[in-house]
Amino acid sequence: MCKTAVESNLNNEGATAGLGLNDGILYLLAAPYLLIGGVIFFWIRNRKKQMA
Repeated sequence: MCKTAVESNLNNEGATAGLGLNDGILYLLAAPYLLIGGVIFFWIRNRKKQMA
């Protein structure tokens, strides 16, 4: 369904639906990495405090 919407939007001049779809995909792809990275960062930081 997304593919059909983007293809029909590409027929219009100045259409930006494809760009918005790509941004949404990148946002959804980056979110888990940022979440896991934040957990690891705080875990390492707290572990260093406990060792000191």
